Amino acid sequence: MTKVTQIFVYTAKDPATCEAAREKLLSVWAEVPGFIAWKQLRRPEYKKGIETNVFADYMEWDSPEACERGNEVFRSDDRVASFREQIADLVTGNEYVEA
Repeated sequence: MTKVTQIFVYTAKDPATCEAAREKLLSVWAEVPGFIAWKQLRRPEYKKGIETNVFADYMEWDSPEACERGNEVFRSDDRVASFREQIADLVTGNEYVEA
């Protein structure tokens, strides 16, 4: 079985609202068969002069099929809508497998 890692970097319309919406997603991902882990990252506010509305998410799935199920949930599940609405710009979003 091939484990899949997804890395998404994006800007948020409103960082506080985005963080609140993102927190609700863990319970949604946990329902998807094959979900392994999700690491939520954000640019630090203590760094002066950088955009602090940039977020990064690192997710692991146990197979390509599980990853696609997660993608479908992201696109269509109403519980994810408030999070999707907070994404202002997708900087990068890719899937990776171990080499």
